[in-house]
Amino acid sequence: MCHLLSSSQLLAIALSSVLSFAILPALSSGATAPLNESSTDLQALLCLKLHLSNPPAAAGLLSSWRPSNGSSNFCGWPGVSCSKAHASRVAALDLESSGLNGQLPPCVANLTFLTRIHLPDNQLSGQIPPEIGQLSRLSYLNLSSNRFSGSLPSTLSSPSLQIVDLGSNSLQGEIPPSLAKCSGLQKLNLESNMLGGGIPEGLGMLSNLSVLLLAGNSLTGKIPLSLGSSSSLVYVQLTNNSLTGPIPPALAASSSLQVLDLTNNNITGELPPALFNSTSLQRLALGKNNLAGSVPAISNANSPLRYLSLSEKNLVGTIPSSLGNYSSLRLLSLAGNYLEGSIPGRLGSIPNLQALHLSYNNLIGTVPASIYNISSLTTLNLAVNYLTGSIPSNVGYTLPRIKTLIFQANLLDGPIPPSLANATNLEVINLADCKFSGVIPSFGYLANLNQLILATNQLEAGDWSFFSSLTNCTQLVILSLFGNIMQGSLPSSVGSLAKSLQVLFLKENKISGTLPPEIGNLTNLMFLRMENNLFVGNLPDSLGNLSNLTALSLWHNRFSGQIPTSIGKLQQLNELYLQENNLSGPIPIALGDCKKLSKLNLSYNILDGSIPFL
Repeated sequence: MCHLLSSSQLLAIALSSVLSFAILPALSSGATAPLNESSTDLQALLCLKLHLSNPPAAAGLLSSWRPSNGSSNFCGWPGVSCSKAHASRVAALDLESSGLNGQLPPCVANLTFLTRIHLPDNQLSGQIPPEIGQLSRLSYLNLSSNRFSGSLPSTLSSPSLQIVDLGSNSLQGEIPPSLAKCSGLQKLNLESNMLGGGIPEGLGMLSNLSVLLLAGNSLTGKIPLSLGSSSSLVYVQLTNNSLTGPIPPALAASSSLQVLDLTNNNITGELPPALFNSTSLQRLALGKNNLAGSVPAISNANSPLRYLSLSEKNLVGTIPSSLGNYSSLRLLSLAGNYLEGSIPGRLGSIPNLQALHLSYNNLIGTVPASIYNISSLTTLNLAVNYLTGSIPSNVGYTLPRIKTLIFQANLLDGPIPPSLANATNLEVINLADCKFSGVIPSFGYLANLNQLILATNQLEAGDWSFFSSLTNCTQLVILSLFGNIMQGSLPSSVGSLAKSLQVLFLKENKISGTLPPEIGNLTNLMFLRMENNLFVGNLPDSLGNLSNLTALSLWHNRFSGQIPTSIGKLQQLNELYLQENNLSGPIPIALGDCKKLSKLNLSYNILDGSIPFL
């Protein structure tokens, strides 16, 4: 059967043929520019338009790319800029976040006066055309946050290139050594791709390179020694790779380096002391490596260091008090090591410290009073140590900016200070697995609170007024109070907790009385655990309203009556534990509607019938 082509299809075919013939000469080796260079640029732009699809976000932009009388009218097209020195030649393409699909065609290289290609945050795919390397005037290339795949073109070797940003794509293969020929290169961003192999030695020999971003790939091998000899490098980001070997001593002693981030690699060896006495380094992050030794003492009181992360390594010994000399420090993280001894009080002398992470070590003794007086602190994480003593009663006033307070799994005791309610920026309170006692304070003034974790202590509910106050915490996501001695009846105000609540753990608290039907108001709840209490009465039918619930655990209580058929409405339910109660009657057929249920325990009840086919 013969299919007739529409006029627009015929026009597209004809235009494609014309452009193909027009472009080939300019891309061939040693070709000279056409007599009408303006016409060549026009044809190249139309070729570019032909290879890009026009989703709604870009339709208005590309639809206006139409020739009219005079070949240089394209200088006014959206995203197209022409040279000031050569008024009819395209100098820049700026089409950021334009919703463009399709592939970047080789004909882009026919725009021989291009100095800038800026196409980030689109959906461009396919390979980056090698012909881009023929653009001898190109100084800026940004194709980041697209869907480019394949290997990185080895043709990118022009001395004119100053900025190359190809981050957040799906590029594979190795980093081509030809990039070391880009003598003018100042910034190279290849992060968040799938590149492998080693880092080319030649990159460290680029005299103008100041920013090197290679994070989030699968790079292997050692850090090139040449990076240490560079006098221009300012920012080196190599996180989330598989790099091995030691930190080159010359890199540690660099006089130009301001940021060095090697987090999450397989770097080995000792911590170079030169890193800690640098006169230029402002950010040093070496976490999640296999570095060993101890934290070096600090002698440079004038260090500009603002961010120091040495977390999750194999560091031993004590925390040197000389860290308090880092007057510029904003973040200090030594978490996840084998550090011993006490927390130096000198750390409290760092005037503008905002985050202190010392969790998961073997620290002992009391928390120095000076730590509680760092009024600039927003994060204090001392979890999983052997710290003793109590939290000062005025902590809510001495830490007015605190947002995250984590003391989990220590030997701390005494009451939880009510003054915490005055630290109105608090978002996370985690005091679980300690020895805190007394009545839980009211935290209703903490409007930003999203996690309250007080599990496994010796806390009491008192008159449960603290619980009712939490209804004012409209951002609450996690409420974990299990393993205390709260006792009494769960108030109906449980149904007035934040709609954002996803986790509610009240198990092992000797809570008695009935389960309020208002529990069904918490429609975003995903995990509800109330086992090992003294609840009585029927399971409320309103449990069926918890449509997002994935785990429901009410075992080892004294619930009676039948399992409500509304349980069948819980389409997301994966785990259901109702064993060791006094439930009776038939197992509801509606249970078979819980298609995602994989773990079910109804034992030690008085139920009859069979379990529905799940």
